[in-house]
Amino acid sequence: MLKRIAAALLVAGALLAAAGTPASALAPRQYPPAEAYWVSPQTGQSECFGKTGTFKRPSRVWRVDWNWSNPRSWDECFGIAPNRAIYHIWPASGRWVEMPNGGRADDVANLFINENGYRTVQVVVSASGALYCSHLVVGWTAWYRC
Repeated sequence: MLKRIAAALLVAGALLAAAGTPASALAPRQYPPAEAYWVSPQTGQSECFGKTGTFKRPSRVWRVDWNWSNPRSWDECFGIAPNRAIYHIWPASGRWVEMPNGGRADDVANLFINENGYRTVQVVVSASGALYCSHLVVGWTAWYRC
């Protein structure tokens, strides 16, 4: 019986090693405090950090507290422009800025800290229902299906 258990553990260890990083080494996905709110149906406008942007209708602008501040302190906002470009703003930017790497989407789907500890924005393309992500390492990565 002990030999079977030892063999099973050996096989399990070999499978984990073959797969690369063991799952236990990765942190679970974390969801910082975030709020989504619909842009104005009349104008498509929404405000964050005192700056107004014009967004795709219907869509939502999300704001996130990446640092879990107490009291709540929003760190960044995300929205989709009428041309489907993905924009964000943070206090030091002073304006809405198109995210790098040319992503296009129809709505922001979620914001989270990924398994490797990186801030991640997830968007949806309505025609296919596909979800795409970009995460912040030194800069924002290229958009990838997630």
